[in-house]
Amino acid sequence: AYIYSSIYESDINFVKKGQIVNFKVDSFPDKVFKGKIQSIDSILNEKNRTLRFRSYVVDKENLLKPEMFGNIEISIPLKKTLSIPKSAVLNT
Repeated sequence: AYIYSSIYESDINFVKKGQIVNFKVDSFPDKVFKGKIQSIDSILNEKNRTLRFRSYVVDKENLLKPEMFGNIEISIPLKKTLSIPKSAVLNT
């Protein structure tokens, strides 16, 4: 099934074609539909400052229906960084 999603302009740099996505709908709270981003639009929606992208998710049971709303989770690899709690910093 094809899923159309929108991402805010400030987060565009995190979305790439081929990234893994997990899609969930309220109708099936225990079901996760896995897939990949297939394409990213090239024109920004000027009204809400979002960019639309299309993902393909596997739905072998045909549970997803047209116009359903859901939440999509995108796996974004993070760079290795050193992080420490703010309370550990001694300002001298």
